Amino acid sequence: MPTSYPSQLIYRHVFSENESGLIVIDQFHCVLNWNPWLDKHSAFDLQDIQGKKITDIFPVIEKSSIERGIV
Repeated sequence: MPTSYPSQLIYRHVFSENESGLIVIDQFHCVLNWNPWLDKHSAFDLQDIQGKKITDIFPVIEKSSIERGIV
């Protein structure tokens, strides 16, 4: 999808400018991406944790919370 589509531009803006942590995970709970806020405020680099299960990175997050979409 070209980046000129309004929805793509809005997504990029919301994702990069949000002042809280946003994490994108797949159906297996593996990290696909996270926003710059988490790069700055976590002890991890995205490159180091990409593809790993979110519960392995942040053990305090319960699987049931992830399945409800509340993390």
